Parts: sequence; structure tokens; C-alpha cells
Amino acid sequence: MIKPELARRFIEEFTRYTEYNINIMNEKGIIIASADKERVGDFHEVAWRMLRGSEDMAVTAGQTGYPGVKPGMNLVLTVDGKREGVVGLTGDPEEIKLWPPLPK
Repeated sequence: MIKPELARRFIEEFTRYTEYNINIMNEKGIIIASADKERVGDFHEVAWRMLRGSEDMAVTAGQTGYPGVKPGMNLVLTVDGKREGVVGLTGDPEEIKLWPPLPK
């Protein structure tokens, strides 16, 4: 189980390096920490599906058709070999794939 306080501290640190919104979802697909505080407590269907399946990464774009899901990239968090949660970055998946931006 991912503790909400640890997730919140991770997000605080991570947001020092990016403008992307980041969410952490627990084993039930509930957003337990987010840079967008209004999303905390929301259900994230893609995370829920990932935790019950075998997919380690999910990319959503445009109208997702899933409750509580915005465009972005999501990765499963595994602890001691068990799928415990999902971390997601909200934004254009093509831009996120290039993060951090390449120097000009």
C-alpha cells in the first residue's frame, strides 16, 4: 500500500522539476496525491484497470472515455513484486515522452 503522505511528498519534490500535473493512485484507482489538489479523492479508471491487468504503461489522448482520466501517461508502481499503485503525468503524451526537454 502506498501511503498518501509519502505520495504527497514525492509530488512536492517532483513538481520542482516540471510543470506537468502528476497524480498518484492507490491500489483501488483513487487519486491519493496530486499537484492538482482538486483531483485528490477522484477515481481514475485507467489506473484501476492497469492494477487489475498486466499493462505496465498506458497512454491516453484526446477524449479518453474513462471517468476521472485526462490525456497523459500512466505507469504502474510495483512494490516487492506487487502492483500497488499508478503514477500519471497529465498532458500531451507526445510532449511528455520528450521530457525533460532536449537542450536547444
